[in-house]
Amino acid sequence: MIHGRWRWKAATWLGLVLLLNGCRESSNAPEPPVRPDGRVHPVVWANPGASRQFVVRRNGQAPSGIAPAAPASDNQASFWAYTDRDQTLTVGSVAEDGSFQPFIDFTVPRGALFRRPLGGLFGLRDSIEISVTWDETALQMNFEPTGLGFNPLIRAHLVVSYQGANPDFNGDGVVDALDEYISQVLLVLQTQRTALDPWSVIPSVNDVVNKTISADLNHFTGYAVSW
Repeated sequence: MIHGRWRWKAATWLGLVLLLNGCRESSNAPEPPVRPDGRVHPVVWANPGASRQFVVRRNGQAPSGIAPAAPASDNQASFWAYTDRDQTLTVGSVAEDGSFQPFIDFTVPRGALFRRPLGGLFGLRDSIEISVTWDETALQMNFEPTGLGFNPLIRAHLVVSYQGANPDFNGDGVVDALDEYISQVLLVLQTQRTALDPWSVIPSVNDVVNKTISADLNHFTGYAVSW
């Protein structure tokens, strides 16, 4: 009786082990990447060492010009935002083959301007100059002026495209199912208030069809498409 009971338990455990192994082998989902360093992994441009050009549009107007990519500190654009009208700034990149690739689309809708950087509220017919500086190697950007606050009911809206990003998201030299998993599941928008602060994830939407990350902003800091 004891031997029979032992055989039954052994067979049961063996069956469970085989079942679990079978489930693991039949699953095609890649294992999530492990980030023991706890650092942000920004998405980088495809061919980061290549010459890249940028085009700036304001409120849907024609491009203001195409110029060779400057050092990261000079990759910037500015526009005026108003309390009584919608304003949009669009930044795109031009690849070596001449193809246009969207990058930043930032909109400050009517009523979004709320608190000035040094305190005080905006008037009914008021304005402020906004600038954005972007990195020429990674999909990172910084908005100014620091301290500008938006209406919690009508916030500014940021859309960042990663169409021109390197599809090898984890940088292992191979574009495979793991990179697909990163792009469809792990990509987020992270923010960093200052260079000394840690990065943190903010609520965002990843449109895997159009390859964009979008978010409503409460204030200005640094932002990065990352995983």
